[in-house]
Amino acid sequence: HIQKEWRELFSSYCVAVGQPLDADAWLSSVEEMDRRASQARENARNAKRRAMMSNALTHDASNTDGGVFIDRMHTGVADALSSDDLMSILTSGRPPTSGGGGVAAAVAASRRAPRTYDHGSPFLSKVIDYIQQNAVPFEHVDVWVPSFVPADGNAGGEASSETKCRLCFAGCATTEFKIIPHGSMTGFQQVQQGVFPPSEILSPQEQMALFGFGEYSQKFSFNVGCGLPGRVYQSGIPTWEQSVHNAPHHHFERCGGAMQWGIKTVVGIPVPSPNVGR
Repeated sequence: HIQKEWRELFSSYCVAVGQPLDADAWLSSVEEMDRRASQARENARNAKRRAMMSNALTHDASNTDGGVFIDRMHTGVADALSSDDLMSILTSGRPPTSGGGGVAAAVAASRRAPRTYDHGSPFLSKVIDYIQQNAVPFEHVDVWVPSFVPADGNAGGEASSETKCRLCFAGCATTEFKIIPHGSMTGFQQVQQGVFPPSEILSPQEQMALFGFGEYSQKFSFNVGCGLPGRVYQSGIPTWEQSVHNAPHHHFERCGGAMQWGIKTVVGIPVPSPNVGR
């Protein structure tokens, strides 16, 4: 709106002082400058995403647990950047820290609006609906499913015919808003009493933070008993883990990503399925 007002003012001034003005050429140049500014912002966002992804992968790649697998192919990132290098290419601060969780079915914090679901999963849609309708204080969901993958090759370098069960990323989704802590009761308890707790729409920064974390998570897979998804799958018992952004790798294997995208709390929930088991 301010740009439009300024353009009209500038055009009127040129007419008033008798300055010739090729309106079509001038407006075209203004549109070109707007396009360049928009492209520069997009390039800065992409550079920021690549830098954060690179730093997170470099941090988490130091995990010595043999049951955690990280796909570094097709990441589009270079070596990790120093803090000075990172600050030189970022045009805005890091994404805000959000309270939240995650599901093996892992719930974590937030991604993007309007509601979109990776892989278009009806299961994810129902989970998000349940979270929002019952004021569950989580904003992001990762889903992990058991898959049988080829076991490691033998000493001669030949592929093994044996398979091994591994927990693989199956999609993620994010709510449209977050629950604001209020009083001593949880949001779920308030809903049970017929009162919906206060909430607010997720900011674009929060949406992008969880979009980045969801994109990062799909690079991981876990043997049964390894990582949060693998441990929850093996035990069949829900687990709640806090301060994962400061946790060691044996506590939360994606702590580098949690640090970069501001994830603090995750909860893992085993979900029985007639198709794939737990």
